[in-house]
Amino acid sequence: MEELHHSCCCGPKKPEIEPVCRVCKNPGTPVTAITIESLVRDERKSLLPSPDGFSFCRTSDCPVVYFNNDTDEYIEKGDVKIRVGIKETEDPVPLCYCFGWTQKKIDDEIARTGKSLAVEDIINRMKTTGCTCERNNPSGGCCLKDVTNYVGKVKR
Repeated sequence: MEELHHSCCCGPKKPEIEPVCRVCKNPGTPVTAITIESLVRDERKSLLPSPDGFSFCRTSDCPVVYFNNDTDEYIEKGDVKIRVGIKETEDPVPLCYCFGWTQKKIDDEIARTGKSLAVEDIINRMKTTGCTCERNNPSGGCCLKDVTNYVGKVKR
């Protein structure tokens, strides 16, 4: 798993104090302004004082995708341009936003071959074409940990 950490391409730095979503009371993960500017619908984005200072809410059943406790702003699923995998229950559930890996694609590959090459594919494609996680992934960071965890769960 340590090797995967070094392969990850981007993502905001982990803060000393994790921001907490006031709706679900769970910790979130800071995202950059690039993520907000790229993924929030224009009509909602135009109402924000700034795209800075937001965090991603990782709680699957919380309606909030991004929150900013300093400005008391909450951006919900309907306010973003894409499906937020962690908050979805029906296919397609995205896992990798740069290279198109979904839970179903991994499930089908494992059913067909007994294994998944998703992690290897993502690492190889990051090396050759790069990735745009900050712009594509709602969490603002690399998907490798989520993909690896999902593949392990399915194989068990």
